[in-house]
Amino acid sequence: MPPRPWANKPWELLKLPPKPIGTTLRHLTAQTPSVALKIATEMAQVHNAILRGLNTIYLQAPNLQTPTEKSNLLFLTKSWAKWVTDHHRLEEKMFPGFEKALGIPGLMRRDVEQYHAFEGELERLLRYASDTKAEEFEGSRLRGLLEGLVEGGFRVHLEGEIETLLSLGEFTSSEKNGVEKGKALLKVYKECENEAAGQDKWIIPSMVLGLRDITYEGSENWPVVPTAMLWVVHHLLARRNAGAWSLLPCDTWGRPRELPFA
Repeated sequence: MPPRPWANKPWELLKLPPKPIGTTLRHLTAQTPSVALKIATEMAQVHNAILRGLNTIYLQAPNLQTPTEKSNLLFLTKSWAKWVTDHHRLEEKMFPGFEKALGIPGLMRRDVEQYHAFEGELERLLRYASDTKAEEFEGSRLRGLLEGLVEGGFRVHLEGEIETLLSLGEFTSSEKNGVEKGKALLKVYKECENEAAGQDKWIIPSMVLGLRDITYEGSENWPVVPTAMLWVVHHLLARRNAGAWSLLPCDTWGRPRELPFA
């Protein structure tokens, strides 16, 4: 039998930016251009988690039978769409900060405009997942909303943004004060990262950990989470919405597993 569909399709994951030989992500510093590489790599990891979520929902949407199964997928879809929305709103704070750190207004305008191009599709998806009852659920309707999101430029944006972030290294390494600018970039990134850490603890950790894949090249140590915290997520936080998280492509430790309804 052919292998069952999994969360790396139908929309391709991103290739992670190449890093210097013998260097791990946690060893990258504010020395330019490695600060741009660090930020771009972290963002690519997040974007791949987003894409796994997109694929996971899409693949399982047509195959649900019971009201419980449908409710679980609707909750996962709502949680994913809200996370993606919050991610992009945070970027709308982060990117002007990058421009200010480099002294180049409008440098990332294209990436912000790309988000606004599919923002309406994302809002429609979130509204459907939030307002639809299990007995009203239609897999084809959900799939159509996801397809509309991608057709609006969603995946193109996720990939193009990484290229933009990598290019930031060019603006820092070519100048005498490049290291200082690199530190300024990293400061902006860390501030936004800390803000993201304040998202709903009953939803985001369980979902994001289940959307990472430690077998994907370069992803074995992302995100950096203490082992004790993984146990807290697995045995406490993830229990509240266990039905929805059972649809995720990986367990809390990032180990791939079959999608139950693919």
